[in-house]
Amino acid sequence: MKQLFEPVVFEEHKTLVWDYKIYTDDYYKGYYHWHQCCEIMFVHGGQGNVVVNQQMYDIRRGMLFFFQPYQLHRIYSEVSPACPFERSIFYIDPHVAENLLAGFSKRKALFTTLWRGENTHCAIDLEDRVEIVEWTLEQYDHNKKSNPSENTEDISMLILQLLSSIKTGDQQIFQSGEWRTLRNSEKIMSLRVTKMPCVGGLKRRISSLPAIIL
Repeated sequence: MKQLFEPVVFEEHKTLVWDYKIYTDDYYKGYYHWHQCCEIMFVHGGQGNVVVNQQMYDIRRGMLFFFQPYQLHRIYSEVSPACPFERSIFYIDPHVAENLLAGFSKRKALFTTLWRGENTHCAIDLEDRVEIVEWTLEQYDHNKKSNPSENTEDISMLILQLLSSIKTGDQQIFQSGEWRTLRNSEKIMSLRVTKMPCVGGLKRRISSLPAIIL
């Protein structure tokens, strides 16, 4: 088994590394790897499997995968012109994300469980909410292209809406009550994270969204 550390570079101290609707229809090389931060992948279309913690999960439209820092995983897709693999991926430091979620206790608790849970399932089936999730990703990508400067409020909205897409029933999967031991590098990163701006404006922005989004 090939193990490969793939460092994610946050250029210019950016909060999030974003890759929207990656499209592959000729050849996809699946291999085991890990990153120093969280990797969140949403599948727009395709077939194949993801292996993590000796568990295998199907790749299909509507699946959201959450990979913890330093969590070994493999993504493999059987691609062809008739069956392309299309996904959106973003990377974020979990301590930064938790700061962005300050003031939203329930969603922050869910995010903390996702990245620190000892027996957390990394695959979440959002098939029945796929249009909402795709709208959320599309809106963030549109805002990012409209304003190249990073906007932490937009990032907060992205994370909040994705967490809100996870049903209450799904959340029961994550409530193991046990945390994994953090690596020294993760502890150091938590000390470097600075306090984020006030969330007052963000809450006002959320209150204007249609109820179905939240």
